Amino acid sequence: MSAKATIAIDTIAVTAVPLPQFSIFEERPMPRYSEEEIREYAHKLWEREGRPEGKADDFWHQAKSELESDAPGDEDPKPMPE
Repeated sequence: MSAKATIAIDTIAVTAVPLPQFSIFEERPMPRYSEEEIREYAHKLWEREGRPEGKADDFWHQAKSELESDAPGDEDPKPMPE
């Protein structure tokens, strides 16, 4: 006597869904300033303000904001302050 196996296969309806209008592979502009440049600028801002304690994040965000405030496409990026 031979054994038979029965496998039930359900049919699944697939509906086409439109893809989003963006891609994870889109080119994005490179940041104009590296993290090191932002850190150096933040340090200079911190020193100018008298080296207050507990304000590292504030100076980091201020430095990043100021450096990135240049309009995209400016040929001469904002110089690093001395």
